[in-house]
Order: sequence, then structure tokens, then C-alpha cells
Amino acid sequence: MKNRPRILILILADLLLSAMCIGSFLAMALARDADGRLTDTGIRSLKYFTVDSNIICGIAALIEAVFLIPVFLGKRDAAAAWVRWFRLAGTSSVAMTFFVVLTFLGPTMGYRYMFTGPSLYMHLLSPVLAVLTFLLFRRATGLDRKCFYLGSIPLALYAVYYMYGVITAGRKMDWYGLAAWGPVWFAPLFIVIILISCGLSYLLVRFGGAGKAHFS
Repeated sequence: MKNRPRILILILADLLLSAMCIGSFLAMALARDADGRLTDTGIRSLKYFTVDSNIICGIAALIEAVFLIPVFLGKRDAAAAWVRWFRLAGTSSVAMTFFVVLTFLGPTMGYRYMFTGPSLYMHLLSPVLAVLTFLLFRRATGLDRKCFYLGSIPLALYAVYYMYGVITAGRKMDWYGLAAWGPVWFAPLFIVIILISCGLSYLLVRFGGAGKAHFS
């Protein structure tokens, strides 16, 4: 099988990505001190989309690696379509995390806080690895460009949760400080964020998920 080396590289990259995503979360969860201005420790760190997106990406990468083993061994032609969509959702989520860090959190909070300790992996290394492996090692048919928005489902669900929390509980649920811009801008801001996420998902499907070589 001419694509076996590429499949093996993707399996190894997925395992590394999963270890980085889950490992950085565990390091943050077990830490005694906060890492960066935004980071709570322990289970409280799950309130951040950065953490959630990395967990989703890590789980998706691990599942894909498992499903690609039979493909590498020649027992299947490709991984299941839902596996590829799940990997897209994980990749799109961490890509959005990277985008927000570069354009909002970095300038407002300080890049040195965004790229230190476990946050270095969550904000930079894991998103870059996730996007690169999605674009370079997977040109799998089966991801319909018309359904690109499925990659933004995790962010959309988080946005609903965040907005509901702020509306019902006030500022104690507004850990990103977005409500400080005023209620008039709160909902439109999240709509813009979701649209950006959909744009990232579309680019991932367009350039990495709907090519001609069918192997993953």
C-alpha cells in the first residue's frame, strides 16, 4: 500500500497530539498554582474553552489513531466518516483557541502569560500540530464541504453555555470579561466568534479534508 508510510506518520502524530493535549490538561489540573492570568487549577480549569478544546482534540486524535491501525494493516480502506468529522471538530476547536490567543488574549493579557507552562502546549504547540497534521497528512474524501459547520459545534455549545451562565449568574460566570463590553455587544460578539470558527472549519475541510487521496 503506497500510503502506508503516510498513515503511520499520521498515527504517530495523532498519538503525540493526544499526549500533548491530555497531558497539558492533567498538568494544569494537578497544579497547585495558577498558570497564567486566566488559569484556574484543578477541575475548575474546565470552564475555559482552551482546556475543553484541547481535551476534545486529544480524544479525537486518540480515536483516530486507533481507527487508523486497521487501515495501516490493510484490513480497512478508511476510518469511519464520524471519526474524521470528530477529528475536524477537535482541530477546529484548538485552531479557534490559537486564533483567540493571537488576536485577543495575547494583546490584552500578555503573550508571556499565554505561552508558559501547560498553556504553551494548549495555546500554541497542540493547535499547530493539530492543524498541520490535518492539512498535510489527510486528504480524505468523505468530508462534504457543505457540512463544514459541523466542526464548529463544540464552540457553539460552549457559547450557549457561557452566555446562559452570564445571563443567569452575572459576572462570576464571565471569566473572559466579555460582558463588560455591554449587553448590546455580547450576543453579536459571540456570533462573530462562531462565524470565525466556521471559517476556520471551512478552510480545514477545503484544504485538508476533501482531497483526492483516500486513505484515512
